[in-house]
Amino acid sequence: MSIRHAFLAAALAIGLPASGGSAAAATPADPCGLLFVPDGYQLRCTVYRGVADDWRVLVRPEESLFDALSELSVEPLEESIEDPQAWLREQLRVDLSGLEDVVRELTESDDSPFTDEAVAPLEAWLGMLAGLAEWPLQSCEEPSAGGAAGEGSELACEWQLGPFHQHFLIRLVERDGQQYAVRVRAMNERRLRHLVAIANSL
Repeated sequence: MSIRHAFLAAALAIGLPASGGSAAAATPADPCGLLFVPDGYQLRCTVYRGVADDWRVLVRPEESLFDALSELSVEPLEESIEDPQAWLREQLRVDLSGLEDVVRELTESDDSPFTDEAVAPLEAWLGMLAGLAEWPLQSCEEPSAGGAAGEGSELACEWQLGPFHQHFLIRLVERDGQQYAVRVRAMNERRLRHLVAIANSL
């Protein structure tokens, strides 16, 4: 694995997109009640509420150095997703738009310090950035409809950084007319099975 890919894998493991929108439905009295978390899993469910009625649930290990890398999140979406598979792919794109703007400014500005001879290499950078934005999807399966939880769509991925593995699963699930974004990440298959079982209870 190149240094560039290793860096991206680490960044993805630490901070994949966490929000797909604000809540449209009324906040349940206890959003954690939407999930069944067995006592034996040694996981805790925490509700994070926004300034309005939006909320997000996180299920993580009770005491673990890897709790940020082993978690289940559930949040309601404000807008209805018409193309679930395209939405799933978009969640895994790396947002490099800011860097692309800088490169374009370097190639197009009248005040650019680069000569005409340097423009071609800079244009090549734009092509490379476009490829990097899609790189996370190279380690993912094709989005599928009707995941293990029944109605809905899901995208499963696995990234490797040396001896470490980061499993990631994102689902778009609809229950009682409300769509939810469900994300699962884990560093080993055992914890992945625990978190997926809890996700299936939604």
